[in-house]
Amino acid sequence: MAAGVVGSSCRVECVARAVDTWYSYGRGYAVKGVSLEVYEGDRVVVMGTNGAGKTTLLKLLAGMLKPSKGRVYLCGYDTREVDESLTARFIGYVPQNPWLLVFNPRVIDEIAFTAKNFGLDPAEAEASILDVATRLDIVHILNRSPYTLSEGEIRRVVLASAIVHKPKLLLLDEPTAGLDNVLKDRLIETIKSLSRDYGVALVLATHDVEILPLLRDFRLVVLRDGAVAFEGSVGEALENPSVFYDSGLQPPVGVRISEKLGAYIDFYGVDPVANLLLSRKKLRDRICR
Repeated sequence: MAAGVVGSSCRVECVARAVDTWYSYGRGYAVKGVSLEVYEGDRVVVMGTNGAGKTTLLKLLAGMLKPSKGRVYLCGYDTREVDESLTARFIGYVPQNPWLLVFNPRVIDEIAFTAKNFGLDPAEAEASILDVATRLDIVHILNRSPYTLSEGEIRRVVLASAIVHKPKLLLLDEPTAGLDNVLKDRLIETIKSLSRDYGVALVLATHDVEILPLLRDFRLVVLRDGAVAFEGSVGEALENPSVFYDSGLQPPVGVRISEKLGAYIDFYGVDPVANLLLSRKKLRDRICR
């Protein structure tokens, strides 16, 4: 059956739903009572410190792990009651280390493997590969070996493989790890564009708080010790730094600078702080001439 046919058979509007979900690796629970609903077109960022349960939650939503307690549904299918080969058709998954998924001799073979594995006919697969490669700006490297690529390039290749079959849900684990700020900005904008144009729900897990200003239209779920500590908009969290501090995270640099400025203004007043900033700007301008 073609992946497009399977994808269109998502039985409910809620693409992924976790209900009081717990998961244990045998040494305590990594995920504790998490409930989460992701609908068509949703964009969600899951944040937390290392070990907070982000990767485990993504694997539960992907059907790669089965809950120890509670339930996870993908397109209405209980992941504990159906084979992973069915639920895999609904999702695209990119792990924190994209190199783990690379095993073909050429980039085009990497992307084509997914398309063929999910039953796209040759003409449909070719059109989809060209479309996603164009959107991700990797057409010029399709005939290269994946092992010759940069970190940014291989992330785009694995992303192409994850979305070529038009999944209902795209799951990204630390997608900006190892990238500089320019590449981070570019990748985030590309991911948002793909989500919008393909109509795919998106769940992005990260501890990189500095990308949050790029994700203001996302819903934010903060995990602490495997449990949900906060759920709301990214904008709401950026205006309330305690959301980060309470979960062992530092707010983005811009938020911390605003906090410092606010404290100075409270102590010194608006005019002295404004004069200080103006004098520093004038000094910088003279130095840079």
